[in-house]
This record gives sequence, structure tokens and C-alpha cells, in this order.
Amino acid sequence: MSERVVILGCGTCQLEVNRAASSVLVELKKGSFLFDIGRMITLRLAQLKITQNKIRNIVISHFHPDHVSDLIPFLHAASWSKIDPRTVPLRIFVPKGGRDFIESLLIPYGKENIISSQYSVTIEEVGELVGKPKFLIDELEVSFLHLPPAGNHGIVFETSQKKIAITGDAFFGEKLRSFIRLAETVIIDSGHLSDEEIIQLAVEKGDGTIVCSHLYRDLDINSLENLAKKEGFTGKLIVASDFMQIT
Repeated sequence: MSERVVILGCGTCQLEVNRAASSVLVELKKGSFLFDIGRMITLRLAQLKITQNKIRNIVISHFHPDHVSDLIPFLHAASWSKIDPRTVPLRIFVPKGGRDFIESLLIPYGKENIISSQYSVTIEEVGELVGKPKFLIDELEVSFLHLPPAGNHGIVFETSQKKIAITGDAFFGEKLRSFIRLAETVIIDSGHLSDEEIIQLAVEKGDGTIVCSHLYRDLDINSLENLAKKEGFTGKLIVASDFMQIT
């Protein structure tokens, strides 16, 4: 099995044709999962010909709509699709309170109409706030770390070649500054950061690759990288796009 990390959606709540909301597809030899499942991500999966049974694990960073809104369409299709019905179990890893949150999403539609008896759904609360900062997806260890202030979380995991970290929403502060040092490649929420804060994060990281995703605005990435390098950054700044493969 070849390994890949693909940005399915680099956008936000903004309605944009070329940017779906937040999601990253992780396919590794040790384990595979979807990190967040915001608006248009079910379409992105279909465009990549990713069938239901290939998504066996979903990790939710937090409960903002642009990170979780396509979960219901995904489950609805899993149960009722005539071309791609789901037949294997699904595990959903969520922050504290996530089990009740997802159950509440199902109420208006009727749980029995969304989740078929042909497969099971297990919802597991993880993270620092519930005393489980690490969990396993098959044989892959994933760290699930709190990035305040709005219940946001980031993940860290290891491919066969490098460590990768991904934030959900993230605001500039000591938690984020420490988080980006945990991996060689970091996919960050740049939408809640100023240009100056992106530059400072790059300088403090020192090297490696920072992928700027969750885009509310266009970035002059070459200018940002040049300014960071003048202050000692030796790595690479990249602006994300939908379908971009990281590794």
C-alpha cells in the first residue's frame, strides 16, 4: 500500500467553488482515517473515487460546522446509496462531549434513517480533556492535543518517512507555538492568523515544512517565506489547495 496525505478541503465556512471546507485524508500502511469532514468533503471523496468502505475512521477536531457538516450526508449515503452502500464498521473519534453532539445531529432525521443495521458506528471521546491524548487507529498511534480557545484540537502522527501534525482551527499562542515543533511537516489553520503571526511561527519552527490551509484569504506565500527566511527560517512555506498531496 502506498502512503499519502491529501488535503481534501483547504477552505472555511466561506462558500467557494475551489475550496471545500476542512478535511485531510490520511492513508498509511499502519492505519488510515479522515481528519474532519466539512462542507463538500463527500463530493471530494467521490471525485477521488474513495468508496464508503475505504473510510473506516474519522477524527473530528472540534464541532464547528465547517469541520463536521458533511458527516450526516456521509452517513446518509452509507445507508441508502444504491451504488456504494457501507458494509464495514465506522469509528468516529471526537473531543469531549462529541458523543452527545453527534447523537443530537441524528435526532431530526431519526437515527434509524441515517445509520443502517448493515454496519456499526462507534463514537469514542479522546484528547487531553478526557485523559486520552493518544489513541490507536489500527496500528497507527495518533496524538490528539487541545489547541484553545474554542475546543479546537490538532493531531500528530508518523508516516514511514516523517512526523506530520495537523491543526483544526488554531489561534496564535503558546499552545500553537509548541504544537508546530512536534513534527517535520505541519498543516496549519492560517485563516485565524495574521501574516506576521505566520512568519513568527515559521521562524520559531526553524525548519521543515509549513502548509498554510483553512484559508479565509489569499496569501502571498513567496513574500511570507522570504520574510521568514530573513529571520532564520530554513524550511518551506506552502499554500494549500484542494487535492494537494503532502506525502
